[in-house]
Amino acid sequence: RMQWTHDGTAFYVAARSAADADLPLSKRSIYRVPALEGAPERVTGAAIFADQPFVLRGGFGYVEASAGGSEATKVMAVRAGKPELLFTEPEGEVTAPVVSPDAAWIAYVLRGAGPERLRLRSLTSETTKPRDLDPTTLRAHASEREVPGFAWTADASALLAAGAGRLLRIPIDGSAPT
Repeated sequence: RMQWTHDGTAFYVAARSAADADLPLSKRSIYRVPALEGAPERVTGAAIFADQPFVLRGGFGYVEASAGGSEATKVMAVRAGKPELLFTEPEGEVTAPVVSPDAAWIAYVLRGAGPERLRLRSLTSETTKPRDLDPTTLRAHASEREVPGFAWTADASALLAAGAGRLLRIPIDGSAPT
């Protein structure tokens, strides 16, 4: 999975290269790949358990995959070449993270016990609790386990999700989806 930079000049991707040949197959590095010309640049330093790159203002982020399937997942940011912990998700695996255009929220799929959930988390307030979106809103059948594709609106006021056989607009303020 790759993520384009905001200006569209490059994208980030988790990959292995010849430089990673002596490392375990589960390790990847995050690369910034220019869209038109130029060589890919490894931007995470040494290869790590990294996956799911996403774009942040002033840098990028990635999910630090746990070794051996630990319950908690670390979500990291890299700004000015320095990694920092954005948050730890104690309830399971974080997948498909997407940061809102205003960089205030992150939406991601949470895989853990039970069906997958679409979770919202504030990136600007540590006191705002993460919120799961109602899974029945997103699924045509209660037996479905997977969260459908989703994206932010340009004004970051809602998520758009393809679910239950239709396109839904899910406001982040908690009001009813339309």
